[in-house]
Amino acid sequence: CDPAARRPAGATDVRPSRAAACCATAASLVREFFDQNPLSHLSVLAMRDGACARLSELSASAESHLAAIRAVEPPSGDASLQNALHAARTALGAVPTYGLREVLMLVSTLSSCDPGDVNKEISACARAKMRASVVSLSAEMYVCRTLADKTKGKCETALDAAHFRSLALGHAKPPAALRELAPASLIQMGFPKQAAAAMGGGEGEANAVNVCPRCRAHATDLPAICATCDLTLASSLMMARSYHHLFPLPRSELAPPEALLAAGGAGRAPCTGCGEAFDGARDEVVLRRPCCGVLLCVACDVYMQTLHNCVGCLSGDGAMDGGGADGIGNGQAATAMDVGA
Repeated sequence: CDPAARRPAGATDVRPSRAAACCATAASLVREFFDQNPLSHLSVLAMRDGACARLSELSASAESHLAAIRAVEPPSGDASLQNALHAARTALGAVPTYGLREVLMLVSTLSSCDPGDVNKEISACARAKMRASVVSLSAEMYVCRTLADKTKGKCETALDAAHFRSLALGHAKPPAALRELAPASLIQMGFPKQAAAAMGGGEGEANAVNVCPRCRAHATDLPAICATCDLTLASSLMMARSYHHLFPLPRSELAPPEALLAAGGAGRAPCTGCGEAFDGARDEVVLRRPCCGVLLCVACDVYMQTLHNCVGCLSGDGAMDGGGADGIGNGQAATAMDVGA
């Protein structure tokens, strides 16, 4: 077997190298993951020399994960899919039953050098209710496809570095939770207040810490588990950002021709988002929000989906039931204020 084909992480067909492309994509994925999943935890592992090293512990600290990725050593030796899955299964063993156990593998190798039967490890991951996905910078491997199929994940192959990054960032958005994998459960959470605490030996040196509402212990980062009473600590901003994925906006629908007429029949109604009047030649598709009835052009509708808030409900211009200040817009307005804080 050609060693270059077995260990292609140092190959330079992707500039500057495949290993550098994987590290850069992993760093972007960490930032996007915590932006989309503020209450989730992450751990970074690396395959090298036939083993799997844990670069960072399972935590919600993006900075520690980014520092671990920046300090990763150059690639060497063979990759072992079996050891990587075993390390991931061990790291995710303490995840509560209501949480999803997901593994995303960014690979550039064309082989797996395993000490035992990798199929047994794949079956163990499936029994542990783990969902494993693979994004490959090389050709698709049969063992990766088998892993994705048995754990209900995805196996994707990139065409180039840009496509590789796009496929990886597509896994940042939380997937729909399957009832058999993550049953619903109520948990206790605390919302700590910030306070100044003296740190170090210098005079006047103080850092902001989060005070647990139950036992008054201090936590430096959020979200976190209180070291004294085991209470889950989070902020209202993180809850609001998680709310967007639990209750996504309804999709806009095509507006009927009669809805394009402005009040009183004087001209055509403008777009609620940008205020521009609809032009038949320019705006062939006009959309209407089902929750409030306002009209939007395609560009404003796409932008509104990225904000996770309905512009008609927020402005109170909705003409249908549920819109305005007393309807659905009231809750969405509060969410928007939290996100913008």
